[in-house]
Amino acid sequence: MLKRLLGPNPRYVLIIGNAGAVLSYVADGRVRGKWTVTDFGDAAVERLTNAIEERRRVPVIVLIDMLEQSYRRTAIPPVGPAARRRVIRRRLNIDYPSDEIKAALPLGERIGPRGDPLYLFVALPSSPELENWIAFLHSISNPIASLAMLPIESASLADALARAITRPDAGKGKKGKKGKKGETGEKGEWTLLISHQQTGGFRQIVVRRGRLAMTRLTPDSSEGSETAGIIAQELSSTLGYLTRLGYTESDGLDVIVIGPRSLRETLDRSQLPVRSMTVLTPTEAGALLELTNVVDPAGDFGELLYAAWAAGRRKPTVNLAATALGQRQVQVAAARKWVVPALSMSAIMLAAYCGNTVADLWPLRQDVTLASTILEQLQGRLNQMKLEIEQYPDRPKKITISLDIHTRLVAETVDPLPMLRAIGESLGPGHHLKRLIWKTEDARVATTRQVTSGVSQPDSESSPTLGIILTLDLSSVTDPERAIAEANALADRLQQRFTEQRVEVVRPPLDILPSQTFVGSSSEDVPLGSVGELSAEILIKGPAG
Repeated sequence: MLKRLLGPNPRYVLIIGNAGAVLSYVADGRVRGKWTVTDFGDAAVERLTNAIEERRRVPVIVLIDMLEQSYRRTAIPPVGPAARRRVIRRRLNIDYPSDEIKAALPLGERIGPRGDPLYLFVALPSSPELENWIAFLHSISNPIASLAMLPIESASLADALARAITRPDAGKGKKGKKGKKGETGEKGEWTLLISHQQTGGFRQIVVRRGRLAMTRLTPDSSEGSETAGIIAQELSSTLGYLTRLGYTESDGLDVIVIGPRSLRETLDRSQLPVRSMTVLTPTEAGALLELTNVVDPAGDFGELLYAAWAAGRRKPTVNLAATALGQRQVQVAAARKWVVPALSMSAIMLAAYCGNTVADLWPLRQDVTLASTILEQLQGRLNQMKLEIEQYPDRPKKITISLDIHTRLVAETVDPLPMLRAIGESLGPGHHLKRLIWKTEDARVATTRQVTSGVSQPDSESSPTLGIILTLDLSSVTDPERAIAEANALADRLQQRFTEQRVEVVRPPLDILPSQTFVGSSSEDVPLGSVGELSAEILIKGPAG
């Protein structure tokens, strides 16, 4: 009884990917049921609905493992708690203006001389596929406990596995706990968890000091015999991306692969530059975390391990259910069993209240009739005044439109001299600008306007948006790594000058975009370009005031 009260309750876990979905029923750390669909259709919806509604009071945890996920590390000014939420909301709207499902996760780090707190901005771009699944969640009667992104919620899983592997008794009775350099000994700063997902492909989750650092998802287009080669290739690409996050080979990377035993010898022979390489079957990984029956009959896929881990957690790291599903929360559904008694009691109390108030309402009838007569008289006077206004030579509507246009033109006017002076002072002695593009826009044009009598009313709290693109000439730099460092250093100095704007290198000298670090995508060869014509583009964007 005590374990049932204090331990985690049974949960359904629905993992949604681009190639279908996997539904698991988890109780007491054990997967007791599994249903798989390969697409979204009437048959799939019926299969999942029948499975879920067998236990209508069991909450559902939803994990999104689709390719379309956006991640961005963003620093905000060190403002007080009252203004922090407003600043974060404004930055989220600037970075993801068209995405409704978005949130910010504090990373517990500070950068810059002011100690700006660092956040991980996340968003789920809207797509027909995602909208179909959201509609499905609205259709079922079970409460929705949470809706979250699988990489964020599984960062703690990767960290827990890394800690469990380094325990003194972790290697007893099991093979594959040794990497290329022997026993791991102790947990490192960087951990990479790789798993083969039945619903999408190869998911990589990189954790630094227990927090998500980056994630990638590569669609599966291979046969089973090619799995080891794909993992080795994708791991090499990930190491290249990690260098932009401050990773060096001397730091060491502990790699954990969830897959069949046959991968162990193949990956060990790949001679990858990592600190340790550990291959675990789902059963072995589950045993380290006291999770059972996480083996998928279809193969050594990772969904059941992620589902069992998510079901045992008290709450998600970032819950997007309120944004994606509105008020459809587990707290509302948990009160469903009390609805009938509560409504019965409310009906009795309402009948008694109505009986007491009917006598009081009767004397008010004459007052209501008198008020209606006065309203009709005022309405007639209002109509007469409207006719008189229409006869004026300059109608108020035209005056209002003219004032609105004037206000917008004034809002778009920005004095460029202080900003150009700040850009000039940030340039180094060997820097040359090939081009500078300046653009301002009234931010209220992009927002939804309220319309009263056919006239748009601007939002008084909006401010003009500034956009400056600097093209930095790096042709004098012969070393590509130095060119990248020069561009990043200039961007950092500009960020210190423009604290209210967002500064980023949108086109590095080697065409490695910052957003590619966090957006899951298939690996591609990165073009190096011509070293003799190196250049970079830096974007300054944000409020002009």
